[in-house]
Amino acid sequence: MAADTVAPYDMTGQSFPRRNVTAIVFTAVSVAITILWQAFPTAIPFHRWDMPTFFVCCGVVLLSCSRFHGRHAIPMPEFWLIAFPFVFGYCFETLFPTTKLASVDELLWRFDAAFGYPQPGLARLLISSPLLFWTCRWIWWSLPCLLVVQYLALPDFIRRKFLATFVGLGCIILPLYALCPGTGPIYLLRGSFLSAPVLLHPHSRFMPAGLPLNTTPSGHVTWVILLFWFSWVYCRKPAIVFFGLTGIGTVLATLGLGEHYVIDLVLSFPMAAGMLALVGKQWKRSGAMFTAVIIWLVALREGWAIAIPVPLVWLLSGVTVLVASMSIIGHSFERAPVAPEPVGSSCLSR
Repeated sequence: MAADTVAPYDMTGQSFPRRNVTAIVFTAVSVAITILWQAFPTAIPFHRWDMPTFFVCCGVVLLSCSRFHGRHAIPMPEFWLIAFPFVFGYCFETLFPTTKLASVDELLWRFDAAFGYPQPGLARLLISSPLLFWTCRWIWWSLPCLLVVQYLALPDFIRRKFLATFVGLGCIILPLYALCPGTGPIYLLRGSFLSAPVLLHPHSRFMPAGLPLNTTPSGHVTWVILLFWFSWVYCRKPAIVFFGLTGIGTVLATLGLGEHYVIDLVLSFPMAAGMLALVGKQWKRSGAMFTAVIIWLVALREGWAIAIPVPLVWLLSGVTVLVASMSIIGHSFERAPVAPEPVGSSCLSR
């Protein structure tokens, strides 16, 4: 037998694939990290255990377990996934923390007046149903794990493009957060969130330490738009339905939990369209989408957008979403190869 497919004999004298040895080691380490980190939540001083971290660890375990069925598109994806909260934490706590960079939450909230402040109404809906509230909360937390589920559901030939899209989005969105920094209406208004107060004289202000400035555009909604697109193009109906429902839940959670402003969701569409075009090497389309996002961000940060009449706000927002959606719908990467897919490709793929 080939040396790269067979490992030493086990206790019964039977050989087994070397791939299984690697899968066992990775799975054991991933499970150990998940258990130990949860048992000692303060063991890593610069990143405490929380629920999003739990779902990151769940994703790492899924990646490790999937090694029993095939190889990954890149070396050690578990490492890159578990590095995700550390990279974002470093940016929010060191590069542009709330103690050094003033947020424009008041300006963003004032601009949301044009949309009628839907967040408090959705929040009351969630509060009225504990099941709906916790469903949305868990969907909100579980985004890192959903990325892994989608990655494993895709056929092998498109997984590299999928990873490039999401890693690229994570890199590009961080400086955009700093361009128009905000924490979210629930952190701005706190106890008065449900009453939807109107701020007559909005201005930039420093928010309490420890809050991430990650509102505009919404990374969560951008990611679920991309998840749904990949499932629609490359997966079967069960995956499409699943990611469609989780996308709806994410949007509901985004507004109902007070984590984002409406304009954050609007700008998620050109962000998603720009990333697909960038990975597809459609430079002009990608540049146009990201330029539109930057223009919006500057107008919001400087307060210029507040002076726009309400009908024009709706028109500009609608055009932004429509043009970006048409770009997303019309985009395509390579289709499935003619040759049979290698062993280990997803059972959910077309």
